[in-house]
Amino acid sequence: MFTIAIVSLTAGMFAKQAVNKLSDVFNSIFKSDKEATATGKLADEVEHPVPELLELKPAEGEQTQDQKIAITGHKFVRESVVFVNDIFVNEKELKHTFVNSENISLVIPATVLAGKEKLIIKVLNPPPSGGQSNQLEFKIKPKT
Repeated sequence: MFTIAIVSLTAGMFAKQAVNKLSDVFNSIFKSDKEATATGKLADEVEHPVPELLELKPAEGEQTQDQKIAITGHKFVRESVVFVNDIFVNEKELKHTFVNSENISLVIPATVLAGKEKLIIKVLNPPPSGGQSNQLEFKIKPKT
């Protein structure tokens, strides 16, 4: 009888430890409903930083030819989007490519440059968090 009691007690302790451990694993993978409601996000959501622009290379170009611009900065993410003169850069007219967390390449066709003196370039990182970068100016040389 004593043996059965010890076996039962030991099995109960191991079962309790297993349940606690399993609970810890689930809590580390998924936030509880209470936490998700309070923070508005799940455990696997990644907070995006606000990007920072440092430089455009080149910083100016001719309006008579397509311009490939290297945007350098910090905190770019794959989901970063580029705005030129507050217009979202889509894949049809203006092409941008995420290179890495410090570089995005942008191609602007001559048709977009025609008749303009400058372009204002910004990068936006999406939610959660994220936000809009500072802006840099791309100067356009007039036709000669």
